Amino acid sequence: PAAAEDEVKGDIEYGEYLSAECVACHQTQGHNQGIPQIAGMNASGMVSILSAYKSKELNNATMQTIAARLDDEQMAALAVYYASLPAE
Repeated sequence: PAAAEDEVKGDIEYGEYLSAECVACHQTQGHNQGIPQIAGMNASGMVSILSAYKSKELNNATMQTIAARLDDEQMAALAVYYASLPAE
């Protein structure tokens, strides 16, 4: 998976735990009404996107709120967890 090639270091189990909120909108497999799939996403790319939502560089009120609550460790954990999942 992408995680093996990535520079992001995070706790996959912690990421899986934190992902419970993510799957409410981002389905584990496939797309959901225009909401992008994040399973299989490059970990460093995910951290960059979450950071951009946190700093409000990307505009989505829901994602800005969620990202604002995440610290660097949590972002990394989520990123490596989702990178470890197969992309559909």
